[in-house]
Amino acid sequence: MKLKYVDFHCHTTLHPFSKYQTIDSHKTKKRDKVSLWKQIPPFGNNPSSRALFFTQSDLTSMSEGGVKIALTAMYAFEQGWFRILKRNKNSEQKFLFKKMKQLEPENLKLQATKNVKVAEKDGVSVESHFQDFIRKIFWGFKVLHEKLRKRVVQVLSPQYNYRNELIAELNFLENKCLTKNGITPKIPKSNFEFLKFLEEPSTMIIISTIEGANGFIDGNDETIENGKVNFGRDIKDEKGNVISHGIIDTIEKIKREHKVFFVTLSHHFYNGFSGHSQSIYGSSRAAIDQMFGKGNTINENGQKIIACLLGIGEFKDNGYRILIDTKHLSLAARMQYCSFIENYNKANPDDIIPIITSHSAFAGQDKIGDIGIISGDYSSYEINIATEEIVAIYNSKGIIGINFDQDVLSEKPKKTKTDDWNDEQWAALIADNLMGMVEAFFDFKNTDDISQYKDIWKLFAIGSDFDGFINPMDNFATAAKFPNLEKALIRVLPKYQNFEKFSFDYSAKEIVKMFMRQNAIDFLKKHYMTKPENIFSAANDTEKPA
Repeated sequence: MKLKYVDFHCHTTLHPFSKYQTIDSHKTKKRDKVSLWKQIPPFGNNPSSRALFFTQSDLTSMSEGGVKIALTAMYAFEQGWFRILKRNKNSEQKFLFKKMKQLEPENLKLQATKNVKVAEKDGVSVESHFQDFIRKIFWGFKVLHEKLRKRVVQVLSPQYNYRNELIAELNFLENKCLTKNGITPKIPKSNFEFLKFLEEPSTMIIISTIEGANGFIDGNDETIENGKVNFGRDIKDEKGNVISHGIIDTIEKIKREHKVFFVTLSHHFYNGFSGHSQSIYGSSRAAIDQMFGKGNTINENGQKIIACLLGIGEFKDNGYRILIDTKHLSLAARMQYCSFIENYNKANPDDIIPIITSHSAFAGQDKIGDIGIISGDYSSYEINIATEEIVAIYNSKGIIGINFDQDVLSEKPKKTKTDDWNDEQWAALIADNLMGMVEAFFDFKNTDDISQYKDIWKLFAIGSDFDGFINPMDNFATAAKFPNLEKALIRVLPKYQNFEKFSFDYSAKEIVKMFMRQNAIDFLKKHYMTKPENIFSAANDTEKPA
């Protein structure tokens, strides 16, 4: 399979890194066996539900699907997921073990007998289905429920540290890029290396991003809630030992030692400097409380962090630029950031900063403030984007990654039975978003001369969110299915009533190529490690192509 596709947002390390963290550090051989290549395939033809029980962006699936570039997100797992356990009067561990008892195999089989019909429909007995299910559940651990317990207890521990987790995951990624099946994953240390790796047929380019700037915090939820976050420089004792790592110094350490392309500033819970959007819906909302800090704007500390990441203002020339991803920011914070970038770019025409939303979909509304109101078949989730955001991203020469979570993409799967959907019906969820955003863009612009904006098609890329515990489109549930998606999109797009009007002189094949490959490559060529004055760059940053 030729490597050609680009995924602008996935979580290749999340499953193996979680497994790695549950192995005692002295068990070197066991730790060495943890691999980014480990593939756990989905069960049956319609995996559906949350992708907890199979891998989607492991290196095997990506090589099978022809992925050339993967932007993989580092995530310091937030304690907010388990806040309900911490509120119980019993000790955390005792209460947690009691709850996790529900995961015992006998209880799972009993639950299967009562509720699971999928296996029987596929011609497999419920018991056989659940033996396979139990084997694969929770990231392929041998002692499944025990290992999951261990990881959750780690995250809930008062000693759990977001900063330590982030740096450990960055190091894990860099140490696990090992050659297999003739494919070598490489992390480019400069723009020159990126261009070089593009030309190497057997090289898969891996670029790290960070989802959730809570990962910069030397502490955890208690640190945030008590207002004890060190937003500045490291604090040292009389002997020069660091007693509190500051966010600013942590960012600059990452710039020196790692090659992070962008940071998704917020994630699912409040980080102390920027508000977040509601991202958890349905019955899960009863157990997972996102209300603390939800909807807040970016405060002064957050603005300072943004300046440090971008290398502007007082942080000018503090290393290569790390871009900001607006996904998961609160509606108010997104309006605030879009306004800031608009003003900055006007004042600095030679230093345009692009706006990124790495794994979103269309909310079906023109105004950011109206997101949440259901609009036809578009998903009304707060984490999705409005037309004025599309315009702001276009004006900044940014990029929009399209999420592969069926619930994020559309209301359609909730309204109809999808068991018998074919490739074209699933691909239409993505096509609906592409065409919907393009049509909304031109309605918003309200101009007769639409041809001046034909480069609107250069705005979109894949932002699958694979291995981010999404509810994927059944027929395109892993990166291995990218070739099938390409073919289906080429068939589907010309069927839209306004396709001919808004496609200009692009064919469906060319538009799909831009979406699945070229737009992201062009963006990376322009913005990945491109600041020549980078004082922290590797020595070969000064090399020039022959």
